[in-house]
Amino acid sequence: MMQVQKQMMRLVWAFSAIYEAMTSTSYINQSSLTSIFSLIDEIKDLNSGATTAIDALVTAQSTSILLGIDTITDKYGTGETHSGYNTGPFKGPTSVYSTVTDDGVATEVCSHSTAQKYNGLGTRAFLRLIIASAGRHLIQVTYSRGAIATGDSNPDFKIYLDGIIKKIS
Repeated sequence: MMQVQKQMMRLVWAFSAIYEAMTSTSYINQSSLTSIFSLIDEIKDLNSGATTAIDALVTAQSTSILLGIDTITDKYGTGETHSGYNTGPFKGPTSVYSTVTDDGVATEVCSHSTAQKYNGLGTRAFLRLIIASAGRHLIQVTYSRGAIATGDSNPDFKIYLDGIIKKIS
């Protein structure tokens, strides 16, 4: 009976930690889009004494070098190495967000739906824009290569600021 009570207490803690994270002001007002990375990062922030146990639980979900999740270090998925697929010419991104700066240097980003059509690492590309100097900035998105005929290379984009769409093109 005591073992069952311990398991129930752990389960209650887990649900309350998730609920607390999802309803926290910092999570609701985060600058990143909602993902497993931002959720686990918030749970770890709110439960700093349990980070080792949380990391162990998260990394235990990895089934191979392609499928799984690394220790979550921030809400942007920095350091993630699992690509989630290995088919076609793409080997997948090694991070969820690519960093783009306002230094005028182009950043090549590739997304595709080789393995998954709507939801999966690589089916969408996320960029984190770091602006070092104030002023007007031009963001240009162009198609460079791929199979346009399949519709998989459409360079549409959305600009978000703190989770709110500011521009669609």
